[in-house]
Amino acid sequence: GGTVLAWDSEALDPLTSAIVWSDRRANSVVQDLIQRDLADRVASLSGIRTESYFCAAKYRWMLDSHPDLHRTAKMGRLHLGTLETWLMAQLGLEPQTDSGTASRTQLVRLGESTWNGDLLDIFAIDASWLAPIVPTLGYRGDLVHPSWRVGIPLHCVMVDQPAALVGTGGTS
Repeated sequence: GGTVLAWDSEALDPLTSAIVWSDRRANSVVQDLIQRDLADRVASLSGIRTESYFCAAKYRWMLDSHPDLHRTAKMGRLHLGTLETWLMAQLGLEPQTDSGTASRTQLVRLGESTWNGDLLDIFAIDASWLAPIVPTLGYRGDLVHPSWRVGIPLHCVMVDQPAALVGTGGTS
């Protein structure tokens, strides 16, 4: 799951409102997958039951519901991502997503850490619209903002549920 949005990769302006994890407008995408006998294939490849909770259905819903996104895609400027990916772009870094977050999009094959072509095809999402997948830990660059005197080095990318697990000592 996760909060997702679409943005213009050059201007960094949001092209949609953020869609939160609990938003169910993408149920129509899930129903379409069920009708086309693809829901089990998605679950088998991703390891996640097909639901509108996850990012892939939300991305597809945004693309179906916002025709402007296709114009931005044709210009090579469309980005789809989770909120932290957009925030990193706003703070001077190239958009990127950590492997843990990516694995919960339903666009990564179970046990892998790259966007999966079969899953991208099922949801009709172009890999170029998504941020590269990076390990959770490792130097990502310096976050910068005009109001800050110096950049802040970023060494970890992690969202709410995995961060809560680590924060409570759930590491191996």
